[in-house]
Amino acid sequence: MADYSLKHISERTIEVINNVINKGFQSILLVGPQSKRWALPLSQYVIQKILCKNSGCNECAICKSIINQRNPDVLIKSFTSRALTVAEARTIVQVSRLAPQLSTRRIIVIPELHLADEAVAVLLKTIEEPPPSASFILIADRITARLITLASRSQVIHINAFAFESEVSQDEQEFWKSIKNRLEPAGYTIANLINEIKDFINSSQNELKKSQVSEKQSLAKIYQRDPDSCAKVMADLEQYHQKELRHNRISLISRGLLILAELYLNEIKTSFEKGSHHVYLSENRISLDKATYLTEISKEFVRNPNEDALIQAALIKLAGYKTG
Repeated sequence: MADYSLKHISERTIEVINNVINKGFQSILLVGPQSKRWALPLSQYVIQKILCKNSGCNECAICKSIINQRNPDVLIKSFTSRALTVAEARTIVQVSRLAPQLSTRRIIVIPELHLADEAVAVLLKTIEEPPPSASFILIADRITARLITLASRSQVIHINAFAFESEVSQDEQEFWKSIKNRLEPAGYTIANLINEIKDFINSSQNELKKSQVSEKQSLAKIYQRDPDSCAKVMADLEQYHQKELRHNRISLISRGLLILAELYLNEIKTSFEKGSHHVYLSENRISLDKATYLTEISKEFVRNPNEDALIQAALIKLAGYKTG
């Protein structure tokens, strides 16, 4: 089973989910980009919170059966490269009507609903009037036209995918460290560094781009007999993908600036360990100012679409920083 660590999930997301669980629900829709990355850990968390008498202790028989995927009261639709079929939706409806065996509720998890087509209509009646002992955890990258009615019958929680960014890789750390080490107040150097940063960000998006291509291929198969609908769905998907790439790009650049900030802060830590007060009062004042500046400027990428200008301004500022 996948690693269900919640360490990359924001506290605010967990707080919202807990509020929904405490109030009770029969259908919850978790929606946000790249749902494959976070669907299982959040589903696991919600299931244990509901079925475990101790709200997810990880130690009791119920929790262990859930963790090992052996709980008869839990049905998780498998992740595949295709959409939920009508036949699978009908099976889910039948399972939802069965009485739970070990717990007070039966929980059904349906991922990748943004790919679903006719199957959504099969689920709708059951979601509108669910069996009293059944709860549904629905998951989608976004709310499509097909999912609007289903969403209106569920409690929707929007998930910020960037809360689930993986830990900084060694390659990423080394790249930004090299940028820091080569910062000089010379225009041609700054221009070269800007190009390197853009190339690095582009290469960092390769996996996301592959995922987007796969999603387009899946939808093309679903709508292959309906060219008009296919064209509309693809146009909407292309617009969504562009926004997804842009948000991901902003996240990567902002994270890079925060890595730089941490590197400057590490210089301060090193000087304290050496006990050099003179260095602290001069060079480390500059490092502290740079770290503060980088932390502040990283937020600007969310509001300012002029990526090149912001990167250039940041590098020039860092290269020529002086203490006041």
